[in-house]
Amino acid sequence: MQLKEVGQLLTIISSFDNRKLDESTAVSWKLMIDRHFPDASLVEAQEVVLDWFGTANPYFEVRHLIDGLKRARRRFSREIENDVRAAKARGLIGRDWPARKVLPVEVEQRLSGARARDREVAAQYAIEGPNVPGVELEVGRTV
Repeated sequence: MQLKEVGQLLTIISSFDNRKLDESTAVSWKLMIDRHFPDASLVEAQEVVLDWFGTANPYFEVRHLIDGLKRARRRFSREIENDVRAAKARGLIGRDWPARKVLPVEVEQRLSGARARDREVAAQYAIEGPNVPGVELEVGRTV
């Protein structure tokens, strides 16, 4: 994000918690954002802020933004390990990929697409049910 965008984000935050804004605050926030998520967009950050205040949370700090971006991008260690395991199972990465190393963006996108397709199939299966139409089974003993 650019410094101007960080300022816009802080303006939104200040409308919720009445903080005082100055350029040094925006510069500090930009340093922290760039350290953890240099490619973060204003739209992503706004979603985190709106989710935060949408649940009646108190004062918003930069650590809350970083945690929200981590959650949105699946950057907590457990999620990274789950994503690596799923990508290995689908053959999207090699078996030698370290379990705690974040997946490349293109692999994350392919994994996300695969998971979306899996959810669609699961939803369709839940609607149609496990039985194939036209097949009847006789269960139990006949006397």
